[in-house]
Amino acid sequence: MALRAWLSGWRGVGLIAAGMARQGYDLSLTRYAELGWRATFYVSGREHSPTGAAASAFEATPFGAVQVAAWETLARA
Repeated sequence: MALRAWLSGWRGVGLIAAGMARQGYDLSLTRYAELGWRATFYVSGREHSPTGAAASAFEATPFGAVQVAAWETLARA
């Protein structure tokens, strides 16, 4: 339980971002007021446009958005 709480914060976001960077992806994370967070992964070295996204997710928390977007990116690869 403590491990899950530890990884569900900014530390977890950083670990996922670092792991995805090693796989060749860049992360864009955007907060939309009180509505939630959008995480988008792009192939590294390419233009970061909405049509160039490898995967994207919108969730209530930054960790949730990054986790879902990472899973979708790797599932499509």
